[in-house]
Amino acid sequence: MKKGLLALAVVLVLPAPAAAKVTQQTSESAGVKATLSFDCKQRNLIDCKDFKLSITRQGVELVSNQALVPTGEEGTAPGDPLPRKSVLVSDLDKNGEPDVVVDLFTGGAHCCTYSLIYGYSAATGGYVRLKHQWGNVGYLLEDLDSNGVFEFNSGDDRFAYAFTSYAESRFPPQIWHYRAGRLVDVTRRFPKLVRKDARRLIRALPGYRRQRLDVRGFLAAYQADNYLLGRRQAARGWKQLRAMARKGQIRPVSGAGPSGKRYLKSLLRFLRRLDYTS
Repeated sequence: MKKGLLALAVVLVLPAPAAAKVTQQTSESAGVKATLSFDCKQRNLIDCKDFKLSITRQGVELVSNQALVPTGEEGTAPGDPLPRKSVLVSDLDKNGEPDVVVDLFTGGAHCCTYSLIYGYSAATGGYVRLKHQWGNVGYLLEDLDSNGVFEFNSGDDRFAYAFTSYAESRFPPQIWHYRAGRLVDVTRRFPKLVRKDARRLIRALPGYRRQRLDVRGFLAAYQADNYLLGRRQAARGWKQLRAMARKGQIRPVSGAGPSGKRYLKSLLRFLRRLDYTS
């Protein structure tokens, strides 16, 4: 008699993967509605992906589930929404036509935030998209001069790590207007705001030295402010910086990089390259 073989089926019960949390944010104004959707692995908007945008204008959907981060797009990665709401419909340039702003974050210790701005084009009957990188700084949407037109109030992220660590870098004001599908730098139209930043930096300088902080990042932003205020103010700034260099007050606290007169020459080249001196 042959013995039968008893096959034992072993079934491994594995826990089901956590379902992604599908989130939608909407904003609406004057007949224009924007809906941003994305999937997150956790409830606190961590590790998000599949960002898609839809825009409806006067009941007609003109943008339908557009992927915001195309695969392989250089310089971007799926990012988490900012702590505030990530989509806004507002008439940025007060031309009677609402625009759409989507804010995203690429992830990382400091960097980077960026905005996608959609403006309606009567010529094409659709929306034209503009992408702008804010870097580490981000922005606030404010009506700085109370004229009914919003400004993107930000800082110049190109100063990050330019002469020192990120923690000791400072960022001169950078203010933008949205006009005809592009962002225009209008910082020089707001001298009070720039002057306030310059005064804040120079008044805090003794404290920086007492704390043995690297002042080169502070001074770079201070001299950029001076150029924004005009050539006469810039000349006064160079006079102050040269006096500090003679006293040996401009040098790395730790690490490397130019000091003294070499720092001043390097700073001038930097500000020229960034078009502050024109």
